[in-house]
Amino acid sequence: MIFLVFLGFTVLTGYLGYTFVNHQLKPVLVALAEEEAKKTAQKAFLKGIEEMQQKVNPVATLQVDKQNRITGVQFNSQMEAKAYQLVTQRILKELSKEENRLKHISFGKILQSSIFADMGPNIPVHIWVEGTPHVTFTSSIEGKGINTTLITVNLQAVIEMQSLLPLTNEHYTLKFNQPIARQVIVGEVPDFYPFGLNPIPQND
Repeated sequence: MIFLVFLGFTVLTGYLGYTFVNHQLKPVLVALAEEEAKKTAQKAFLKGIEEMQQKVNPVATLQVDKQNRITGVQFNSQMEAKAYQLVTQRILKELSKEENRLKHISFGKILQSSIFADMGPNIPVHIWVEGTPHVTFTSSIEGKGINTTLITVNLQAVIEMQSLLPLTNEHYTLKFNQPIARQVIVGEVPDFYPFGLNPIPQND
């Protein structure tokens, strides 16, 4: 009889423990792992942009009509392809470094305790990239008033990543959008526009 009571207590304790871990700790651990994946991927993405801005110029030119009004942004296909290659390769290079570094999340942080945030055993988290990042340029022209236009060129990246946790294996689709050139144009269209770090000349 005592054995059956002990067995029942053990099973109940195990079930309650599993329920607590699966429903309380697992979502927090998954969210923290995703946060680590985002920080890792964003750092690699910004490194890629930095290298692109040093080696590729110009990526785009402004298009104007016969009245010398801005009608759009035209990307240089050769420079665009080179930029994609540089950014993609740099992202993969930076993320490959991180694959060999096992990250850790403290158990206190998983419990969401400000007092024990840095205490307790560290939970290992392995993060790696899946496939090749998808990189694209976008542009926008926005009216900001009479004879005033804001032109923005953005670099976007979609990075697929995975994390291996003690309780689960998670997949993330991370999207980043970074303005790489922005300029307010006032009045008549000049012959040259300085866009951030990379000047974007007018396309005659």
